[in-house]
Amino acid sequence: MSSSRATSSYTFRFRSRRGIVMCWRVKQCGTDEDILECCFEKGRRLNDGDLFVWNGFASKLGWRDSVAPRLEQRKQEMGIAGRDDIQCIPDLIDFDEGRLSEASKTP
Repeated sequence: MSSSRATSSYTFRFRSRRGIVMCWRVKQCGTDEDILECCFEKGRRLNDGDLFVWNGFASKLGWRDSVAPRLEQRKQEMGIAGRDDIQCIPDLIDFDEGRLSEASKTP
């Protein structure tokens, strides 16, 4: 499972108890916007409090939690096991998409 799929799984559990329906919707493909709209149709739109809680959760996903072993596995697979600056899933995504600066890379 890719880190984005793992994150999607957590997203659907947070968004709604209708996780099975949402997982089915992701497998049907579509744009991110289509899938988000489906979440709104099957659940509800998020309020500011929901967004605050979600952002706090998502920003630390993989840091000292049940996802940490998967983060380490992905770092190993990507050949970056020694990158101590990559401590959570958002860090890994930033690395994968080229947003981490060269200065933060370990020798």
